[in-house]
Amino acid sequence: MVLLVLSLVTGLFLVSGCKPRQIVVAPTPKPVEPVKPPVVEEVKEPVKDEKKVMNIVLMMPFALDKNFMSNDDSNEETEPVIEPASIPALHCYEAALLAADSLKKLNREVRIIAMESPEDSLSLARTMISKQVKESDFIFATLPNTLSNAAAQLAQKNNVNLILTQAGTPAVLDNAPNSVIANASTTTQIKEMVKYMLSTYTNANIILVFRNTKREDEMAAVFRQEMLKSKGTSDFRDLNATEKPYKDIVNLLSKTKRNLVFIVSSDEAFVNPMLSLIEAQDIFGIYVSGLPTWQNFESINFMGFKNTQVFLFDNNFIDYDAPAVKLFRQKFISNYHNDPLPVSYMVFDIIIGLGKKDKKSNQKLKFTELNSTLPNYQFVESGSGSGFENSSISVLQFNDYKLEKINSGK
Repeated sequence: MVLLVLSLVTGLFLVSGCKPRQIVVAPTPKPVEPVKPPVVEEVKEPVKDEKKVMNIVLMMPFALDKNFMSNDDSNEETEPVIEPASIPALHCYEAALLAADSLKKLNREVRIIAMESPEDSLSLARTMISKQVKESDFIFATLPNTLSNAAAQLAQKNNVNLILTQAGTPAVLDNAPNSVIANASTTTQIKEMVKYMLSTYTNANIILVFRNTKREDEMAAVFRQEMLKSKGTSDFRDLNATEKPYKDIVNLLSKTKRNLVFIVSSDEAFVNPMLSLIEAQDIFGIYVSGLPTWQNFESINFMGFKNTQVFLFDNNFIDYDAPAVKLFRQKFISNYHNDPLPVSYMVFDIIIGLGKKDKKSNQKLKFTELNSTLPNYQFVESGSGSGFENSSISVLQFNDYKLEKINSGK
């Protein structure tokens, strides 16, 4: 019986062992991509911004001899007395220091050298070949009109860049491409004022009032030339208040056209009765163009006129409500405890503009390149092969007992 069971178990085992196996197909393995070595980035040394050094010379009337003579160093309790004539130069120097400090944030180093402006052509020639001047990048110079032309020619001869803070005429820039007039000259101011008034108030009756004084004659000639260039002889009248009574202006005023009266005089005693006479004609809308000096008149109430509107022009008008002006003024007063003069704003602005340009010291800077970055400046070439002049002026109008700039742009 046992044998029979074992035989059955063995038979079952053999039968099960002879059963065919099920074939399982394995997936084809994907080819293994070779492992790329990791990319190691090359570590470069950081490029350091090369510091730009700019040497500025301030050649101005510091009146050092008078300032040193008026101060006694032996008495430490005595406050120093500053020669009044040297204050504009001192403000320019202080403004230059503020500009240098501001440019440090741009990794720009500005070195300021102050020197006394020459008083004659011989000392001017010696100064222009001095080491400080020849190694400078730019020279700010305040000089008498009699020396401006010589200074421009010497700057050209010695290949230095001269920035004149002022000049009577752009003729000083002739054949002197290295020189610049930072504020519009008297001639340019007159031309720009005539251009603005005649283009803004067209088809007007134009009257030019002047007297036989050297200064008024010279300015009147420029006014007249520009008026005739724009209008011709039509609608233009001259009144020489020396040869004829100033009251003759009554006969020149038009009652049907807009009247533009250009009064070329800085004599308050003459201008006051002239304006009163014009106002008394009861002709509405008479526009009177005056000179920058009228801003200092004390006896005339410009806001009191009903029929007459007064316009002035200026080449360094400061808008104290402008944010940039407020910031500079605050810094200046905080550092030097004085309200900055208008010329100091100009020095600060131009040094900032020069410092921001990525020019090397051996490259000539075209001042027209600064027009896009300097508000209220419009440098134009005075003539072919000549220097540049800032032709920008401010046309001013009395409004709410203060002067406001009314011309747009630069």
